[in-house]
Amino acid sequence: MDKLKKINIFDSFLTNSEYKEVTEKVNNLTWTYGHTSTSDVNALPFWNSSLNDDPYFAEYLFNIIKKTVKEPLILERVYCNGLTYGQNGTYHTDSNDPNSRTFMIYVHDIPPEDYDIADGYLYFKFSELDYNILYEPIKNRGIYFPGNYVHKANGFSRFIKTMRRSVVWKTHIKKDIENEII
Repeated sequence: MDKLKKINIFDSFLTNSEYKEVTEKVNNLTWTYGHTSTSDVNALPFWNSSLNDDPYFAEYLFNIIKKTVKEPLILERVYCNGLTYGQNGTYHTDSNDPNSRTFMIYVHDIPPEDYDIADGYLYFKFSELDYNILYEPIKNRGIYFPGNYVHKANGFSRFIKTMRRSVVWKTHIKKDIENEII
């Protein structure tokens, strides 16, 4: 399926020192409770913290993302989501624009031997499939995908005693206005 080719996985995305810096910053965030994936009144709220004003995320790491995905991206916003047990997201799209892109990275300290019991997956739903696609919450894993894909995140299982944290960059591909190439 061609849509799956547009979901790119980058394991061990950041260097050890970059990941350590991200982890330290995320560990010291001020969280706001009440963010939801959609405006649906049944959507479960979860934790969120804006990173727009932090140049490490908004500039330094964003430049690494642009070089890695090799697309001329423009940053709309960057933030961290936090989900505890039972705080599962709702299926949604980040944008209706086919040029929107989302990049997220998992930030946690779960050992690899616990990934099978962790849950915390990122789910994708495609109308042409009768099953969902999901990606494990592997530490320092980056996932890049079109923002108009239907997706959701789940919190970790009750066996994991920590918050599922992911840093998310909402972007769009810069259009070449002169040639109207997208």
